[in-house]
Amino acid sequence: MTVLQRDKEEATRQLVEATSCQRIGCCPNGWTLFRWKCLWVSNEWKAWEDSKRDCERQSSQLLILKPWDAGTLGDAAGITSLLQSNEFWIGLKGTYNWFWYWVDGSLYAGTQKPEGDGECLKISQRTTKRERCSMHLRYVCEKAASSWPID
Repeated sequence: MTVLQRDKEEATRQLVEATSCQRIGCCPNGWTLFRWKCLWVSNEWKAWEDSKRDCERQSSQLLILKPWDAGTLGDAAGITSLLQSNEFWIGLKGTYNWFWYWVDGSLYAGTQKPEGDGECLKISQRTTKRERCSMHLRYVCEKAASSWPID
């Protein structure tokens, strides 16, 4: 095996590990590993914009459900019971022209517009619903899992 082949295999192995971390320690303390992302559920109640800023202060963003859906998220360890009785902000916000954008700037690609009133999206009981952005709710932040244990 050539040095180039070994380097390529090692780079491929590290890439796979970085995008599918399944080890304890890939997320900061207090965060939950779920499908290559670290999720953190707040205990505070804030308006959507304040929730977004708080996630950003933690080098993360409000949760983006793509390619998952609200039902899939309920399978995350430690989050299922919370979703049964609480509502949380996630990272989708509408505009007055009825376009919806995720906090990463990408366009919402769903076939149905979220139900409810308001320009911000909340998740509750494995479903999503529109809500006024000024409403104070708990929120879910996400960040990429580390490929190496975090001390």
